Amino acid sequence: MMDTNLLKKVIYLILLLSFSNSKAQVDSISISPLWSKLQNISISNSGKWLITQETNNELIKRCISNADTKKEICFENTGFIYFIDDIKIAYQKKNQLYIVNLQNYKQTVIDQVSSFEIIANNRIFILTDQKTALLLNTSSNIDKIWEQKSINQFFISPAKQQMVYLQGDQFFSLDLKNLKTSSLIGSFKLDTLSNPIWNDKQNHLMVKTTRNEVIHIDLKKKTYFKIEPTKQSLNLINTTYEFVANNNILIKYLYLHKTQSPIVDIWYTNDYNLEAKKNTLKGDNFVVQNQLYNIDNRQTTPIIDNEIIRFINNDEYLTYDSKAHKDYSKNSSTVSLYKHNILKNTNSKLLDSLSNYALTISNDTNKFAYKSNNKWHLYNLNNNKTTTIDNLENQQDFYWTTNPNKVLITNNSNLWLFDTTSHQLSKLTNNEAINDLKINILNHQSFPNLNESFKPNTVVNLNKPIIIKTLDISNNTSSLHVLDKNNTIKPIIEATSDRITQVLWSNQKEQVSFLTENYNMSYKLNSYKDKQLSIVKTSSIPDSLFNWRRQMIIEFKTVQGKQLKGILYYPKNFSELKKYPMITHLYETQNHLQNLFRIPKLENDTGYNSALLTEQGYFVFEPDTYVSEKGPGVTALECVEAAIQEVQKKVKQIDSENLGIMGQSFGGYLVNYIITQVDIFKVAISGSSRSELIVDSYGFNYYLNRMSYAKIEDAQYKLKAPYAEKPKEYFANSPIYYSQNIQTPILLWAGNLDENVPWRHTMNLYGALRRYNKQAIALFYTKDGHSLADKTNQKDLTIRSLNWLSYFLKDTKDINWIKQGIN
Repeated sequence: MMDTNLLKKVIYLILLLSFSNSKAQVDSISISPLWSKLQNISISNSGKWLITQETNNELIKRCISNADTKKEICFENTGFIYFIDDIKIAYQKKNQLYIVNLQNYKQTVIDQVSSFEIIANNRIFILTDQKTALLLNTSSNIDKIWEQKSINQFFISPAKQQMVYLQGDQFFSLDLKNLKTSSLIGSFKLDTLSNPIWNDKQNHLMVKTTRNEVIHIDLKKKTYFKIEPTKQSLNLINTTYEFVANNNILIKYLYLHKTQSPIVDIWYTNDYNLEAKKNTLKGDNFVVQNQLYNIDNRQTTPIIDNEIIRFINNDEYLTYDSKAHKDYSKNSSTVSLYKHNILKNTNSKLLDSLSNYALTISNDTNKFAYKSNNKWHLYNLNNNKTTTIDNLENQQDFYWTTNPNKVLITNNSNLWLFDTTSHQLSKLTNNEAINDLKINILNHQSFPNLNESFKPNTVVNLNKPIIIKTLDISNNTSSLHVLDKNNTIKPIIEATSDRITQVLWSNQKEQVSFLTENYNMSYKLNSYKDKQLSIVKTSSIPDSLFNWRRQMIIEFKTVQGKQLKGILYYPKNFSELKKYPMITHLYETQNHLQNLFRIPKLENDTGYNSALLTEQGYFVFEPDTYVSEKGPGVTALECVEAAIQEVQKKVKQIDSENLGIMGQSFGGYLVNYIITQVDIFKVAISGSSRSELIVDSYGFNYYLNRMSYAKIEDAQYKLKAPYAEKPKEYFANSPIYYSQNIQTPILLWAGNLDENVPWRHTMNLYGALRRYNKQAIALFYTKDGHSLADKTNQKDLTIRSLNWLSYFLKDTKDINWIKQGIN
């Protein structure tokens, strides 16, 4: 009989070998540590000084550059850097505060600092480790002008005019202009407070306690009060609040009534609140109670409505009915719009049918605009009259302005000014010949609505220069312009093929900073100052890491005559005399990514990184696909076949015997389908992907909170009708019904927590492939979702994807975890 200790050692050895065989192999993957990411963080009021941040693994380097001299000063692993004024900055490193003069680089260090905040007029507020609060004047020297000890918490108003602080269990206010301190009177003790919200005049402050109790601080009357919630018996788990109209605060109490999971969960076909199913299955019954609190008389009024968009005045608000047109068949939503009077408790219907929440409300709440039939309409809430903006095709974005009688609209060629009184429409830009533009005003202000389904209301200040970014979609070029107060357009940079990102502007002058990049050009920091454009600095990445990069735009035509594009990236160390394997990546339209500077890394949420693949010696091809009446899978097959034929015709160094294909989500579905129809690919990778459309269309999508047929009929899959009306198309575009035809080894992966495309799709396809004895391995990340969020999982998936491609396309057969599942 075998010795017991020897038996344990044998079992241990078997387990160790089994574990090592299942691990991804990373031996041949080498990434330079010199790759980094440059970000444009801040610009001074004069535009002279620019703050950037460069991240390299765990090292964060923040720099201040002079836009004129191009000189810079840098700091490693500090906190964020803030401008005190135009020549001084402040930053914190551990518990030390550094104040630096940018003219002479003289610095002052203050020890034992817990936190700090920049106040107007060269002042800094500091809270020390010993909870002493200091206010410093940095105009010439560093002078202490105010001090208080034993400060537990403080709240500074957005305009830096008022501060409320908690000393012990007593509230005090400090006027930051004249440094006058006042004690606030209240009748209860306070604990830790959070979520400060100030009114516009900064004389009222709302905060809440750790028990979700709401505290109202009145700086005019020097008092504070606790606002009692509506339902004392339920478990209060969260409270939110917001100043609305002039004197009111809307408070939302969220209660949780925890019950046992139901023995039976009933689904009715006339239920229009299926969104709640996700919680009721867990026994979580959430109850929302609204209160309207008047800050003058401290009276509360219960508000039953949970679909409030915005208050018009103290007594009226806009609301909507989400159930009126709901049938869960559309990816977008149609609602009815009402005006509710609180005193009369009446609803007045304003719009019967509002599509996709396309509504924006003016800041003075006298008007709202909505989009219908590709035109914007202005509704006057005072006289209930509607004005339609006619004589302008392809209307896109809408902006309110600081002039109550003027609004801005973009279409697919220009920016326009519309006078709501005279109804006159004026063109502000001069893009005459181009009709495929996307125009964005960058320096607008956003004001959110009470309901997040509705986009924030955007306002443009006509008394300041307007920064305009224009994207030519057909040619993938970008431009930046300044429109001055006299409506004169001035170019900053025109029709560049470089990608423009992170545009910042100064508050005082027409000074702009931004980053440019391209697939073979690392980040450059640009400055537009005094009507001159210059490059201030370039990323620290050595040119040798990317200057070999080469790209070709492949134009191809499908059998249906659709003209499309694809991006081909060349492998590193490319030689005209050699052949290289090629990876095709799919996900709808991709050609707009051709000027994106990509950094090779192992942490990728879908396992795909084109820069990493080219460094590993692959061509990478990203062709566009679209959806025709034939369905998503059939159309994509036509696209990919035409694209592959064209790219092989153009580039003879592509090894047609070693082609791979990969995709995630909708792209993964396309991969699933294509390999059931053709065997031109030697290897495939598909993640978080649908394998079937018929049964799936009748399911419920817990991620989107709607029936899945909205996705299949109306969104990405665009079948435009239910299965009963298009049975052939549904069947023809469902990969799993053709899985017996698959000849391509495929690596499948999914996150078990995916609520968008449930992991059972991957399991079902795996089951079919196993039944038909196909070469396949499936990876299930048990605690991750649709795209992998966990860094360890991201790295594991990326390495396994590289292993899988190398095994089949480079004949690298010494990968144990693949041999274990394939042989």
